[in-house]
Amino acid sequence: NKPVFNFRKFFRDKYYMEPSDISYQGYDAFLVAGKLLLMNGKKIFDGKSSTINGIFSDYTFVRSPTNNVYENEIIHVYQPAYDISIDLAKKITEK
Repeated sequence: NKPVFNFRKFFRDKYYMEPSDISYQGYDAFLVAGKLLLMNGKKIFDGKSSTINGIFSDYTFVRSPTNNVYENEIIHVYQPAYDISIDLAKKITEK
């Protein structure tokens, strides 16, 4: 995916480390807000739902039926892998 590759390269060149999920989400927040402004002007939401593709996720904002706000319909649930809890420090031995 070219946009992801470009962002990752820029991030690595600037900060000398790999971007975290938070980095991708922050970039998406900026990207989505900019695209909505370009599409709809100062009003941001025009009442229609449309999907905006980000580099971390896709975003489809729809008006909530219970109040006057827009919510993203696309939700990704994070579930860490089981082996993420391995304590690498336990494998260190003295020589």
